Amino acid sequence: MKGSWRTSLRDIAQASGVGRTAVSLALRDDRRLPLPTRQRIQEVARRMGYAPNPLVSRVMAMHRSTGGPHPLGTLGFLTAYPTREGWRNSTSLRYHDGAVARAAQLGYRLEVFWTREPGMTGRRMTTVLRTRGIEGLILAALPRAVGHLSLEWPRFAVASLGYTTRRPALHRAVHHHFEAMAVTLRLLLRRGYRRIGLALDLGLDERVHHLWRAGFLVHQDRLRQSDRIPVLLMRKPHGQEFPGWFERHHPEAIIGSDPIIVEWLHDLGQIVPDDVGFAHLDWSKHLGGIAGIDQNSEVVGATAVDLVVNQLHRGERGIPTHPKVVLIEGRWTEGSTVRDMKRTATVPRSLTAVRITPSPRRPSGRG
Repeated sequence: MKGSWRTSLRDIAQASGVGRTAVSLALRDDRRLPLPTRQRIQEVARRMGYAPNPLVSRVMAMHRSTGGPHPLGTLGFLTAYPTREGWRNSTSLRYHDGAVARAAQLGYRLEVFWTREPGMTGRRMTTVLRTRGIEGLILAALPRAVGHLSLEWPRFAVASLGYTTRRPALHRAVHHHFEAMAVTLRLLLRRGYRRIGLALDLGLDERVHHLWRAGFLVHQDRLRQSDRIPVLLMRKPHGQEFPGWFERHHPEAIIGSDPIIVEWLHDLGQIVPDDVGFAHLDWSKHLGGIAGIDQNSEVVGATAVDLVVNQLHRGERGIPTHPKVVLIEGRWTEGSTVRDMKRTATVPRSLTAVRITPSPRRPSGRG
C-alpha cells in the first residue's frame, strides 16, 4: 500500500477507472456525481490511504471561489433560541463579534442561521447549509443548560461555544470559569475580605458546567469554619432567597453574575462597597463601575472559528473521536464595587457608595 503522502488524485483515478475530475468531485462528496460512484471512489481512496493536503485544499478552495472580500466562503453561526433574536444577550453578542472578526481575518464571512425557524428540522437545516456551500459551523450557546442539536454531522466541521451543547460531544471554545473564580477570590483576599459569599442563579450554574461553584468550594476547603459561607443557588425568581441568605451569613463581599445584586443590597440597607463588596463574574462595558472578570468573550468566539477552520483545512468532518476543549482565561477589571478593607483611613460613605441601575432581570453571562 502506498503511503498517504504519495497517493494522488491520478493514482485514485487510475485505480477507479475514472477521470481525475470525478475523483475530485467524489472526495468532496459532490452530488453532481451519482452516489454509488462517489462511494466506490471514496472506498478506493480509503484503501489507498489517501489523505488530502491541507495547503492544497486551501489553494483549491480559493481557486473555486468567486473572489471578493471572503474568498474562502461562509461559516454558519447556528442559534437555537425560541425566537430569532433570543440569543442576543451580552455574552453571546461578544462571542459573535469575535467570531466575525476572526473569520474575516481568515478569509471567511459569518452568517447567522436560526435552527428553530417554523417547520425547520435537522435534515432540512442540513440541506439549507449544504445548498449554500457551508461546511463549517459554530454552535452558539443554547437556551437550555444541557441541550443538543440534530444535523447530519459527518458533513460539517463544527465547534461549539460554551458548555450548553452536550450532545453531540464536539470541539468547544469556553471561558476558563474555574480559573476566573480563583483570580476573583485571590484579589478579594488581597484587599482584606475574608467572609466571601457566592450567589448564582441555578440555571446559570448549570450552564457553566458548575465550574464557578467548583472553584469557590475548593477555596472554601482551605478556610476555617467560621469564614465559610454556603453557596446561594437561587431557584426562585427575583432573588427571593437572597435576603434570608444575606441576613443569616452577613458576607463581607459577594461574587455573582448579575448586577441586580447591588440593588438587592441597597434594599437591605447596605451600601456597596462600604458595607459589602461585589465582584461580577461576567464583566462588560455596559456595567460601568462594577469590578469583576472580563471573560474575553470575543477571544472565545475567535477561538471557535480557529477550531472550525483548522478542521476544514485538514479535511476533517463530523463528530470528533477526541473532542478538544480550549479554555480562554479572563482578566480582572477594577471597579468601585470593591475596596481595600485593610486601609486604616476610611473615605466618607457619600464618596464611595455605588448605585447601579441594572438592566431588566436577566443574567448577562449566558455562555
